Amino acid sequence: NDVAMTVLPNSPIDAATGLPVPTIAVATGGGVSVIKDDGTVVDLVSGTLSHETPMQVKFIGDKVFWLGQNNYDDGWSSAFTARIPSADVALNYNTGAGSLTKYTSFEWSTASFRSTNGSDILIPIAMESPRTSVLLEAGKNDELILGGKGPDDHGTVVKVVENLSDPDSGMITQIASDFATGYQVGDIKLATLSDTDDTNVTGAELVTNGTFDSVKSPWVGGSWAWQTDGSGGGWLRNSAGSTSTTYQTGTGIAVGTKYGVTFTVGGRTAGNVTAYLGSAAGTVRSANGTYSQIITCSGDTILRITGNSTFDGYIDNVSVRLLAEEDRSVHGNGLQVFGTVTKTAVATGADLVAYSGFSASNYLRQPYNSDLQVGTAGSIAFTFWFNLPDFDTAAYFFDRAHTNGGKRIAVYINENGINVYTPDSAIPGFVFPYDVWNQLTVVRSDGTLRVYLNGILKNSVANDEDLNTDGSVASGLILGSRYSVDNFLVSGSMSLFRVSTTAPTPEQIAKIYEDEKFL
Repeated sequence: NDVAMTVLPNSPIDAATGLPVPTIAVATGGGVSVIKDDGTVVDLVSGTLSHETPMQVKFIGDKVFWLGQNNYDDGWSSAFTARIPSADVALNYNTGAGSLTKYTSFEWSTASFRSTNGSDILIPIAMESPRTSVLLEAGKNDELILGGKGPDDHGTVVKVVENLSDPDSGMITQIASDFATGYQVGDIKLATLSDTDDTNVTGAELVTNGTFDSVKSPWVGGSWAWQTDGSGGGWLRNSAGSTSTTYQTGTGIAVGTKYGVTFTVGGRTAGNVTAYLGSAAGTVRSANGTYSQIITCSGDTILRITGNSTFDGYIDNVSVRLLAEEDRSVHGNGLQVFGTVTKTAVATGADLVAYSGFSASNYLRQPYNSDLQVGTAGSIAFTFWFNLPDFDTAAYFFDRAHTNGGKRIAVYINENGINVYTPDSAIPGFVFPYDVWNQLTVVRSDGTLRVYLNGILKNSVANDEDLNTDGSVASGLILGSRYSVDNFLVSGSMSLFRVSTTAPTPEQIAKIYEDEKFL
């Protein structure tokens, strides 16, 4: 199906021609055969995807790259790169086999690395596509640029920056007509604020009477009864005795869609309570508190809350909001929009947009996300771009906090400049240029908290705090404000906000800044 040739360093010289002997790769129905410069042949086949047919093959330095076509249904593509092995090998994009113990796979539709540890063979990509994927460019420093069409006919270009010494920390960036993610490093958990559509984004509450101010309606079912809370409002009370469910329909909730679900448990003396979207259950709650999490609606489209047979207590402040601002990472855990957030081009003639207009009623929040639980030793990195016309008041870029503001990692601005805060080891303020776009990267790894401005390390401090939070409504990630929804980013803008539990290297941070500044 295809053939490629290269001359590797120190190739033997052909006595008849006086030229170096080439290395040749041939893509066939059975896999890729590499004819080495010593005359031996090694075969690389797709062990898991036995129905995969290599259609395009190229050399990238001392590695061989190929795109394969799936022979089932309407087809999709996978892509592999591997150092030329010494013997035949079966490459599996999702499990190690034979001499393959290091690889990174990549989903075309979501542009996310998935990795394991191991030796010297690397597989970066498995792409969904109707047989239209092509290698556009194989650049220096283990960089690939691929183009294709995803399962929704969405044209996309993906740049892959491999890290052969540590595949878990490779980078990708995905570019389409309606978004550009910026670089996603390693175990990416969130890639948002990346749209090209400058239509302001607005959020809406999908629950009717979630505060139970005076009546139970439209909630129906079960032994839950409306009661006054003694201060002009109300709640739904359930007494122990049997499992009881209260629910409401007509909420506009769609099957297969992710939502942020929040509710308060109070007056509990026993038992537990669980929220459902359709048949998809949230976390079981067995203590008083206000909880928030992401649930993907499954089965039917009814919101319901169930207390087990021993639950004695009440529920209040029930909320369901669409994750309206998309997460372009593999996880798809977007942000809830409260009020209206303004979206404008980052510069005249630019496609990428900035997000601004934050206030007490206009902000973005990701509900509690277990993916960001990194404990005392885990790595976490936040990267985003910002533009401030000047300093006028204290303001927060973001805050990821525990109940009452504990276990926080937050970035804010005051008269001293940019500050990075955790309860035990804050980084004091440092100055930055006004009225231009700047990139900030905050990394906690290896017992140290570091902050970089425009690719350059500004400061660091020891940090081994427990950053795990409790699932309360304050334990989510809020953008444009802090956990208590005050100190807003009134006059500034943000764009390309990402969170990873892989710490980028200083070299990667510098590259991210240098490459993305052209956006």
